[in-house]
Amino acid sequence: MRIVILQIPAARPAALGAAAEAMAREFRLKGYEVDLVAGTKGESPRFAMADYIVVATEPLGLSGKIPPRLADLLGQTPGAPGKRSMAVLLKRGPFRNKAVGRLMKAMEKEGMSVNDWAVVSGARDAAAAAAGAAVERDR
Repeated sequence: MRIVILQIPAARPAALGAAAEAMAREFRLKGYEVDLVAGTKGESPRFAMADYIVVATEPLGLSGKIPPRLADLLGQTPGAPGKRSMAVLLKRGPFRNKAVGRLMKAMEKEGMSVNDWAVVSGARDAAAAAAGAAVERDR
């Protein structure tokens, strides 16, 4: 099974990168093939070959808003509709639950099926979230 981790930083790219790396390590330990993709401006990741997509970001400021380029990036990315996915938010600010709701809403608007979510404070929490992620469907 192939997993793509899309990371879209807002202010702390190193912290988000460390969390994404920890998740990738945990998924690889489970035997999955993992691709880390940075959602940089001008780049359009391809999700067509992915079986599961993890979108990781952080809130903008303290208001609980998500980076605006996240919706733009998901909207122009082929292969995202219909994919099972997980929303991951870096813990920051008092309105993080509102931010994770906005993240899931943006993902579902593009046709992704969000079946799991996590708010993580760092690499250790991210690895634990990946260990408990419902990547495969129950049969």
